[in-house]
Amino acid sequence: MRTSSRLLPALALGALIGCGLGAKVDQLIEIADSETSRGCACEWQTANYASEQECFEDRRVTSAQRGCLEGTVDDAPNRESAERLLDCYTAAYDSLGSCSGGLDCTDDLSRLACALEFGVDVTDCGSEDPDLAADMLQCLGVGD
Repeated sequence: MRTSSRLLPALALGALIGCGLGAKVDQLIEIADSETSRGCACEWQTANYASEQECFEDRRVTSAQRGCLEGTVDDAPNRESAERLLDCYTAAYDSLGSCSGGLDCTDDLSRLACALEFGVDVTDCGSEDPDLAADMLQCLGVGD
């Protein structure tokens, strides 16, 4: 299993947290898919994929991941905390897109800096409800 750049789609799944948040979920998935696509455009060959499309298909949100997260969120004792986590992940993706949006694939150091900043933002998202954040990420196999 490839683990490089799996954090972006994984965190997108982490935001699928229940009723009433459909537009926020859609926005987050759109942003996450965009960043996954951007990453695959630059990394598919060095990550040993046969094509950019194969990279994207391997890194995108799966139905099993979605189901695990939906179950986790349905069982969350604090829906407001779950909503704030969704908002925080969306903001982290927005920042990542702003940081990496104008970069080309050869700008490795700047792309790495954006990815590191994104990682810090995502980690900060879980500070309010670390158990819920950890459960969401566990559904995705992040950190295994």
